[in-house]
Amino acid sequence: MEKKSYTIPVVIGIIILGIVVFILWSNNAPSTTTSEPSSATSSSSDTTTPPIDNSTTYPASNSTTDSGNQDVAPVAPASIIVPLASENKSNEAGSATITKTGDKVKVAITLTGAPKGASQPAHIHLGSCDKPGAIKYPLPDIMNGASETTVNVSYEQLMSELPLSINVHKSAKEIKTYVACGNITVPQQ
Repeated sequence: MEKKSYTIPVVIGIIILGIVVFILWSNNAPSTTTSEPSSATSSSSDTTTPPIDNSTTYPASNSTTDSGNQDVAPVAPASIIVPLASENKSNEAGSATITKTGDKVKVAITLTGAPKGASQPAHIHLGSCDKPGAIKYPLPDIMNGASETTVNVSYEQLMSELPLSINVHKSAKEIKTYVACGNITVPQQ
């Protein structure tokens, strides 16, 4: 009986598999963008520091400059973080992340120091933390230091309505007492 050698077909198969994997990997490899770390300062007072988000991606446009380089235009960041500073000596602080999700925004709030089991109303108000106005967008109550919802407003519309602030209230009964607040600001590019 004659012995068959499968060495050459196996080697060719491995080479082809390697080429296919390389092509698939190179098509799905993440693009690299440079970003600077965001910086925000904190203090022990009951004031809030606006967020600074320096991470911006720049897609290439179809236009070309005289030097042959493509022009680039900044786009809105996918999300911003709003620091929530403690108000009225509540010792509650945290952040709200506003994320662009199509034609709406998702608002996720996390607080430290929130009382266990307490339901704390939260809203996006007209005006800043220094001078909050009427409720513009209601948010679900904070339960055990967290809340997340989708608000029926586009990111662009929300930014056009500034000044706005996110306020967390002590309770429904003590709605006029703020325990945390943060100003929504346009990210710096």
